[in-house]
Amino acid sequence: MSELKYQLDMLNKPVWKFVNASPFAKDNLMYIQEAGRFCSGNNYYTKRSGLDSYLIKITLSGKGVLEYCGEKYSVAPNSVMFIDCSKPQKYYTDKTAGKWEIIW
Repeated sequence: MSELKYQLDMLNKPVWKFVNASPFAKDNLMYIQEAGRFCSGNNYYTKRSGLDSYLIKITLSGKGVLEYCGEKYSVAPNSVMFIDCSKPQKYYTDKTAGKWEIIW
């Protein structure tokens, strides 16, 4: 069973691109579902689990927090997160930083 809760708190206009993979790619390959760039404010968070996908996020500026597999991580600039989205995860803007700019 999947779970998804989130709050978008964008400080500027986000870039968010969706990809329509072919049936062959969906059945046989790893493929990109979406990509984008966010600059998030203090109220941004995502909490989810149960998705059959992976997520790669790179922090450009600011700072985030990742809660994953029973651990809590600080996500600073030039950090990369690689998440198995079938597992429970929560990530959000670090309140002390005030923003979190990422690409995924």
